[in-house]
Amino acid sequence: MLLTSPLIKKYIYLYRYKLALGSLFVIATNLFILLIPRTFKYAVDAIRDYQMPALLHSVELILVYALLAGISRFFMRNILFSAGRYIEQDIRNDFFEQLLRLPQSYYQQMKAGDLLSRALHDMDHLRYLFGHVTMHVTNIISLYLFAVVSLATIYLPLTILAIIPFPLLFLATRYYSKIFFSQYKEVMEKMATITVSLQEIFSSISAIKAYTREEHVRERFVTANDGYVQSNLKLVKTSSMYHPFISLFTSLSAIIILWLGGILVIKGTMSLGSFVAFNGTLVFLIQPTIFIGWVVNLYQRSRASVARIEEVLYHPEIIENAPETDYSITELPGDITIRNLSYTYSGSSAEVLTDINIEIKSGQMVALIGEVGSGKSSLLQVMQRIYNPPRSTVFFDTNELYTIPLSTLYSETSYVSQEPIIFSGTIRENIAYYNPELPFSDIQAAAVFAYLEKDILSFDQGYDTIVGEHGITLSGGQKQRLAIARAIIKKPKVLFIDNALSSVDTETEEHILRNLLTLKSTMTTLIVAHRVSTLKHCDNIILMDQGKIVAQGTHEALLEKNNLYKVIYEKQKL
Repeated sequence: MLLTSPLIKKYIYLYRYKLALGSLFVIATNLFILLIPRTFKYAVDAIRDYQMPALLHSVELILVYALLAGISRFFMRNILFSAGRYIEQDIRNDFFEQLLRLPQSYYQQMKAGDLLSRALHDMDHLRYLFGHVTMHVTNIISLYLFAVVSLATIYLPLTILAIIPFPLLFLATRYYSKIFFSQYKEVMEKMATITVSLQEIFSSISAIKAYTREEHVRERFVTANDGYVQSNLKLVKTSSMYHPFISLFTSLSAIIILWLGGILVIKGTMSLGSFVAFNGTLVFLIQPTIFIGWVVNLYQRSRASVARIEEVLYHPEIIENAPETDYSITELPGDITIRNLSYTYSGSSAEVLTDINIEIKSGQMVALIGEVGSGKSSLLQVMQRIYNPPRSTVFFDTNELYTIPLSTLYSETSYVSQEPIIFSGTIRENIAYYNPELPFSDIQAAAVFAYLEKDILSFDQGYDTIVGEHGITLSGGQKQRLAIARAIIKKPKVLFIDNALSSVDTETEEHILRNLLTLKSTMTTLIVAHRVSTLKHCDNIILMDQGKIVAQGTHEALLEKNNLYKVIYEKQKL
C-alpha cells in the first residue's frame, strides 16, 4: 500500500491542505454533475404534462448546475495538478540532496544511467500519482457514493440489480493490479537499462570509434531497446485483457437497467422521467468504472516508481555531520594522526586497511607507496570521510574526525585523483570551480603553479577555451595539472594527491613537486606515488602491502633496509 510509504505520508502531510481542497472541488464537481440527470426527471415529466414553466425552470437549473460543475472542475484540476508539480519538484530536490550525501561506494555499485532514470522517469510518475491519481480516486469514490444514493432514491430495487456486477469488477481489479505492479517495475528497470546504455555511449564515444566498436555498441543498444519493448508488450497484453473485462461488466449493468427499467415504465410502475434520470445517473456511474483500469495502471506505475525512488532516498549509508560534530571548528591544523585504523568496505568481509598507525606533522610531505590494491587510495579516502572510518581512528591535531564539520573538512582539504573530474566549461571555470568570483590573477597563479599556463596559452581562446565534456579536448597530463591547479587555488591546509602525476612527464613532475615544497609552511601534503623521483622529495615514505604498513622512513633509509621497497625501486630502474 502506498499510504504506508514514508515518502508518500510525508508529502501528503506537507500538502494536506492543497490536496484536501482539490479533493473537495472534485466532490463538488460530482455533486453538481449528478444533479443534472436528476433535474432531467422533472424536465421529462414537465414535457409529458405539457408544463412549460416547469420545463423552463428545469432548463435553468441544468444550466446553473453545469456552470457550477465547470467552475469546480477548473479549480480541482488546477489545484491538484499544480500540487503534483510542486511535490515532484520537492521530491526531486530531496533526491538530489540525498545523492550528495551518499558515499562514493554507493556510486561504485550504481550506474549513472539508472540514477538518471529514477530522477527523470520515476519522478514523472510521482507527479501523476499526486495529481491525476488523487483526482480520479476521489472522483471514483465520491461519484460511486453519490450515484448509488441518487439511484436508490429514484428506484431502490433497480439500483440493487444495477450494482450486482460491480463486486466482481473490484475483485478482478485487485487481481490485475498485482500483475500491473510487477510489469510496470520491469518496464522501469528496462528503461533504466536503456538510459545506462546511452550514458555509456555518450561518455565513451571516442573510445568506441577508436576501436571501431560501433557494431558491438549498436547490438547492445538494440538488445536493451528490444527488452524495453518486450516488457511493454507484456503490459499491453495484460491491459488488453483487463479493459474489455471492465467494458463487459459496465455494459451488462446497462443492459439490465434498459430491460428491467423499460418493463417498469411500460407497466406504469416507474415514470418515464424517473427512468431517464436513472439512466442518466447510471451513465455517470459507468464512466468512472471505465476509468478504473486507467487509474489502476497509473497507480501501479507510481507504486513501482515510489519503490525505486525510496531505494535511493532511504539508503542507510550517507555522509553527513555526526551527532558529536563541534561546529566551532572552522579551521584544520596540518597535524594528522591515525590510530589503529582498520576498514572494510560495505558488503565485503575482507579488510582493505588493517591496523594503520601514522603520525604526520604539519607541513610534511608524505608519500604512500605499494603495489596496486595495497590500500593507498582507500587510506586517503577514509581520511577525508569519502568513506566513513571507525570512530576514534583519524584525528586532525586533537580533533577526532567525526567532530569536524564536513564543511570545514572539505574546505580545508583538497583531493586530486588519478582520473580527475573535468567539467564541460572553460579552463578558467574549471580552475576557479571552488569560487567562481576569484580574480584572474589567482587563476593564473594556480595555472603557473601546476605548470599548465604554457599549454593554456597555446590554445586560441587561452583561459576561455572550452574543454568539452569530461575535458575531452585535453590530454591526460593536462587534465591532471588542471585538477592540481583547481586544488591549489583553495589554499588548503591538507592536500591529498592520489597518483595524480602519473600522466605527466618527469620534468613537469619535478617542477610541480618543487612548487609544492614552497608551500610546506602552510600545507601538509600526502601523495600516492609510484615514481622514485617523487619519493625523493618526501619527508616520510609509507610502504603498504595488502592493507598494512610494512615500513616507513626516508627514501635512503628504506632503500637500505627494506627488500620490498628495494624491489619496487629496481623495477623502475629497468
